[in-house]
Amino acid sequence: MPISYAHYDLHNGFIHNWLVAGPQAIPVDIERFAGDDFKQRIAQSYYEAKSGITKMPVERGPLTEGIFKVGNYTGSWSYFSCREDHFVDQSATYLTCHYLRSWAYTQVISETAQDVLFVLTTHGPVDVWLNGKHVHRQEHFRDQHLAGTSFKVRLKKGTNKLLVRFEGVAIRECPHAMALQVCRFSNRQRSTKRKKVEPFLPAAGVHVRIPTLIKSISRRNEFEQVSATVYMDRDVF
Repeated sequence: MPISYAHYDLHNGFIHNWLVAGPQAIPVDIERFAGDDFKQRIAQSYYEAKSGITKMPVERGPLTEGIFKVGNYTGSWSYFSCREDHFVDQSATYLTCHYLRSWAYTQVISETAQDVLFVLTTHGPVDVWLNGKHVHRQEHFRDQHLAGTSFKVRLKKGTNKLLVRFEGVAIRECPHAMALQVCRFSNRQRSTKRKKVEPFLPAAGVHVRIPTLIKSISRRNEFEQVSATVYMDRDVF
């Protein structure tokens, strides 16, 4: 089937529109990883250098499309639109220990070739691929707290394929979320370990698009616009 595209602006530099798959929830024998750093050791044990995604993600039209396999796991891509907090949020409760792995994909369209700063916020380990190349890995766990990091990437003019894989270790309630902001890069923002010298400003000339197999793309977009229009951003007026 022919692929169409739905285009979206960024929100103060944050990407709000993604194709999301997962989480892949793998049961873990926690007794094998006893100790204060058990989450870190579980994540290291299940880590895979490759993303596992070999075909371009696409929003499903026919239910037979938009499906992929990673080992014994079969996943499917679903459209996800973030709310005011900017997060792709897959938090849930698990009665026993599980290792979690989720994927988020979008296409970043840049009007020019430019260096930008990706500001990435997660609860746990995360990997980033840009145009098929691995560009970032972080391994921290912050439990209930969020941790952000920034790193420079080079956007080419036109379409840049962005894939994020974020991980977690669940015992009971598990925060499992990711947010990504595309910001301007300056020479004063070279290191993720230094304090911010200046505020992060949204990158110019950047938007995103989602590949979709839905035939009635115009009706799909109209329905999404209506839903966004009637959404109330407060409880009391």
